[in-house]
Amino acid sequence: MSEPLTTAFGVARGDHAWIRYAGEDERRELRAAQVLTAAERGERVVFVHAGARRGRPGDAPVEGGQATVIAPRDAGFAAGRLDARRLMDVLEQQIAHAARLGLRGLRLCVELADVLQETPDVAEHGRARGEGNGPTGGCPLAALPALPRPPAIICHGDRARLPGPRLRALERRHALVLEAEPALTRGPQLCVLPVHGPAGLRLVGELDGSNIGVLARALETAPLDGRDLHLDVRELRHADVAAVRLLVRVAAAMPDGHRLVLHAPGPVVSAVLRHFGWAGRLVLEEGGWG
Repeated sequence: MSEPLTTAFGVARGDHAWIRYAGEDERRELRAAQVLTAAERGERVVFVHAGARRGRPGDAPVEGGQATVIAPRDAGFAAGRLDARRLMDVLEQQIAHAARLGLRGLRLCVELADVLQETPDVAEHGRARGEGNGPTGGCPLAALPALPRPPAIICHGDRARLPGPRLRALERRHALVLEAEPALTRGPQLCVLPVHGPAGLRLVGELDGSNIGVLARALETAPLDGRDLHLDVRELRHADVAAVRLLVRVAAAMPDGHRLVLHAPGPVVSAVLRHFGWAGRLVLEEGGWG
């Protein structure tokens, strides 16, 4: 069974996550973490928050086109509601811009307390402030149509600015719900499980320098299937360059005729292998097993 996602750094393209925080310090740390994650993954990050409307570029570092800030109204949010077509146009433009910069994808980070703000005339006509897109009060991004290359959608929510019922309704509409403090910890969880048919290991969670020793020790005693060492990485949500380099070194040290086979590597692992010219040193299989 997959371990739950525990950090903001592991949220990948196609995910829709909710990270709740409290206060200005955690807000700044969250934005900085999103820029760092985009840099590590070779992605562009788009922030949607009210700071842009007030003429401030935001407090996230912006270098080489890695990040940009858009006002809620420019992204299709107005009076607590979302113009999905407008946001889809913005996302398609940003994805195309990321591709021109040589980046592999997009992260959309939305400050929900900003985009769900009501205008005074709306509140005066009987709808409670913070009610948002209908009586359920769900996340307006939940109904966004799918894109061919979907972004990672990360909703940030300030507990102090969102009323309790609204906060709970938003959380119910997100498959991934994280608290800012543990989500900002650079100590991802990794679970290494034995599998059979073929014999090997399944890697679940997130992998970087903080737990690379766990993987190294597991590889030393991993069962072989004939001459091959099989690793199922379909549930490995994130792996940094050091982790992928370890796999390449293990493959290079194997005797002639032996192979290290990666099953279902995700886009991050595959991109690192291609970027450093390591793809030819491992056998990559599309499907997982077990």
